[in-house]
Amino acid sequence: MQLAKETEYLISRLNEKFPRAHRISKRTISAPTPEILQNLKRLERAQCLFNHKKPIIDAEIDMALYYLTDSGFYSKYDIAEILKTSGHYVFEIYDLDYNQIYRSFSFLRFDTYDIADLMSFSNFVLYDREDYLLPFVQKTTNEAIEKEKLVEFQVPKHIVWENYGPVNHNYYWEMKLGRAFPIYKQCDGHQDKVAGVFVTHNTKQVFDRVPAHLLQPQNVSFLIR
Repeated sequence: MQLAKETEYLISRLNEKFPRAHRISKRTISAPTPEILQNLKRLERAQCLFNHKKPIIDAEIDMALYYLTDSGFYSKYDIAEILKTSGHYVFEIYDLDYNQIYRSFSFLRFDTYDIADLMSFSNFVLYDREDYLLPFVQKTTNEAIEKEKLVEFQVPKHIVWENYGPVNHNYYWEMKLGRAFPIYKQCDGHQDKVAGVFVTHNTKQVFDRVPAHLLQPQNVSFLIR
């Protein structure tokens, strides 16, 4: 009971920091675990580092690097250099089951999903895109994990939508995927292991690029040309 209460409290605190015009729900995580609770605590500690006086990308990098260190994760690549030179300012970190464990905080202001939603469901449940694109996305992330290297996405700019957006509100994103590279977990006395994948992209909310007759998630089937 205490675990559930503490989890719900942390979710509400994080959600208050990122108010949205619309939300799916105010639900909490149905089956909280000590691991989820610890991750919420790490997210809150990282968010406390946000510096409004810095350029947003610098503030986001500070928070992401803090989160990785706090979680016992690290990258063999220079994350700050990758983000600043690629121009991909949105990024996410997934575990090996493709559950999102971190997302650039500025994007949370525009996404309708609750922190609880993001931590309860995989990316492939929450969002959707043209069916034939998914294997190419997975191929790149799998290659980054299995070959332990940085890989460029060979996927065109396309539309992504929220599968469970608020009633009467359609949320569509124009996405250009950037790079994927592995993150590692520090293991005392053992060889460090790949623990997940870091993904970068440029994404913005769009309305005018979406044909009117396709403004229903179940009917969307097109690419931005």
